[in-house]
Amino acid sequence: MNLSKVTSRFFATVTLVVLIAMPVFSQQTTGSMTVRATDASGALIPGVEVTISSPAMIGGTRTAVTDEQGTYRFTELVVGTYRVTFTLSGFKTLNIDGNVVAAGRTVTVPAVLAGIPLRVDRDEVLRFQGYQKDVDVPDAAVLSLFDEALRIGESL
Repeated sequence: MNLSKVTSRFFATVTLVVLIAMPVFSQQTTGSMTVRATDASGALIPGVEVTISSPAMIGGTRTAVTDEQGTYRFTELVVGTYRVTFTLSGFKTLNIDGNVVAAGRTVTVPAVLAGIPLRVDRDEVLRFQGYQKDVDVPDAAVLSLFDEALRIGESL
């Protein structure tokens, strides 16, 4: 056998091995998840704390905060089934189970957060999603309370 035939066979074998192995190395083993938080009216909610967890995760849970569009994207997630927890003051905590992340895919998890009923007393300031509104109680109600307190000998 001459040297050129051995060299040609060697390079042909190496090329064949590389071509066969390329798809194995190029396969993705992770996926991603996009979450979107809205309220009952469909308005996007920024600032929601989102926590994802799964038995497949290494290193425990991951937590992030939704952006001004009410969304966040978790990347490089191990393939598996995830629980997504949405938390924000003024809203009930929402858990959504059974979110399947597949290799090379993005799963979207929409969440509609329900508000918590608030009780507001005189001179309280209502704070909700970064907005502030003074609560007005009619002066007649205050005078009525003052008159009642004087009748029973109490002071306000």
